[in-house]
Amino acid sequence: MLRSSSCAVAFCASALLLSGPAGGADDLAGTSWIVTPSAESTFIAIEFPEEVDADVPVTMPTMLGMRRPMVRGGTEEQPTLTLEDGAASVILTLDRGTDRIDGRLEARGGFPGIQEMAFALVRWTPPGEHATTAVFAGDLELPGGATMEMILELGHSENGASAAIGIPAQMIESYPAVATYVDGSWKIDANFGTMVSIRLSGNGAEGALEGTMSQSGFDMKLRLDELTEEEIAVDPRPQTPKPPFPYSEVEARIPVPQGHELAGTLLIPDGVEDPPVVVLVTGSGPQDRDETLMGHKPFLVLADALARRGIASLRYDDRGVGESTGDHASALTVDFADDALAAVVWLRAQDTVDTEWIGIIGHSEGGLVAPIAIARDPGIAFAVLMAGTGVDGGRILTSQTERIMEIGGTPPEVIEALAVQQEALMDSVRDEASEDEIRRRMLELSLAQVEAGRATVGDKVTDQLLASTRQQVETMEPPVSDWLAAFIRMDPRVYLSQMRCPVLALNGTTDVQVLSDLNLPEIERAVTTGGGQVTVIEYEGLNHLFQRSETGSIQEYALIRTTIEPEVLEDIAGWIDSVVGRSEPIHVQGGEG
Repeated sequence: MLRSSSCAVAFCASALLLSGPAGGADDLAGTSWIVTPSAESTFIAIEFPEEVDADVPVTMPTMLGMRRPMVRGGTEEQPTLTLEDGAASVILTLDRGTDRIDGRLEARGGFPGIQEMAFALVRWTPPGEHATTAVFAGDLELPGGATMEMILELGHSENGASAAIGIPAQMIESYPAVATYVDGSWKIDANFGTMVSIRLSGNGAEGALEGTMSQSGFDMKLRLDELTEEEIAVDPRPQTPKPPFPYSEVEARIPVPQGHELAGTLLIPDGVEDPPVVVLVTGSGPQDRDETLMGHKPFLVLADALARRGIASLRYDDRGVGESTGDHASALTVDFADDALAAVVWLRAQDTVDTEWIGIIGHSEGGLVAPIAIARDPGIAFAVLMAGTGVDGGRILTSQTERIMEIGGTPPEVIEALAVQQEALMDSVRDEASEDEIRRRMLELSLAQVEAGRATVGDKVTDQLLASTRQQVETMEPPVSDWLAAFIRMDPRVYLSQMRCPVLALNGTTDVQVLSDLNLPEIERAVTTGGGQVTVIEYEGLNHLFQRSETGSIQEYALIRTTIEPEVLEDIAGWIDSVVGRSEPIHVQGGEG
């Protein structure tokens, strides 16, 4: 998925999965601990899994980007938790007690925020372990009138209360919060890097709560209804594969000439001799091998669907992500092409796949990485570009902003004026202007975008946003990252015109990040002008993730249960069959589809 250039009220993301009851020889196993939320303290939540040797998930929004697994070491009485990310590292040294853990944090080599500090954790009981528990869902009213779904799991007993917060559109899942419960009223406090306070009470309707959520000076109305057991049990991601599987998994360790190693998974369909194979290349930003996003795992779903059609696949964690080494933050799009080529080289040494039929499937920025890789290695047999780009990155970002404002109801004349300013900013980056000039144009655009919403959100909110936006832009160093600058300047048509292998280009009409009517014609024109062959499919009503959507809004991704429309999966598999010369499709039996 491409990084979005739009701005909105932000709630930091998390996916803290809370552990079960205590047990085992180690009395930390299965327990959860938190720093009591406050505006002054850095928030930390630690969950110790039942398996004593397993990594320990730690949530720390001001430093770790929410939840990251840390390696446990030390002793039972003084355990340590360590995270290494390239040259950077975070170490938590703990001194355990019965209902309290004292700790010390040390950060080295570039992690932002606090570099050294002491903290104290208290035992936190998940709401599901209290005597009385319930799950509520409803809408949070954001400034400007938009709404966002919120889910609260609440529990209370004689010994106290607790809550866990979920905001699907922001990937917040079961986020721990402290709570008090008195006579039907709730006081809930959490910290997402900034304090969040929720106050709720019954509204007279059975199983309903009303109140407010306060964050960063904004008070937002919140109404929730209690969910039934049937509603709670609904599988939010029914396409995520479930065992048994009609294929085998081979763990891959892929050396890259630049010195790092990619960790991945090769899926081999059962009973298929020398199947064709694809390398799956993720979109922008640090992504794991499943391209996990908002609870969806698009590449896992795609790999499973291809294996069931007799097509092998190799997917890998991006450099610096998961089990892969290397530095993601300093890499450019052309560097990610090096990683994709290393995966192709690794596959050519395998005897379980047809090495004459190795292709690349790239999604979003991966759809730009694929042509770069194939221009360097014409021996790659075919390519599928899912929401790939056909114009330079500056035009992508401007068109993205225009479409997002359009579906948000911004008047056309305002969109046009802001687009002119954004293109001026893009031109300054394209022309390699000074940092001061780029920052000046960025500030002008950012302030104009905030000012455009004054009539909707009111004077108070607008003035607060203007002040915070000015401070943010003026302190950004550099104003544009190396990756973004290179992306803005890069014209994919240079590489598309060098593709001689068969190409399948896909996009949906409600994609707001890579607009189909702007990019698909340019992809087709560039490939055919260069002498290549391309098949283009535009799906009516599908968004950037190839989900059926109403508007294509990024906020819809998490709310849609489908991960990838089955029609798209079938089209990709069928096209690959035609390219490799299969007269009849293969259907591998076994497992759940």
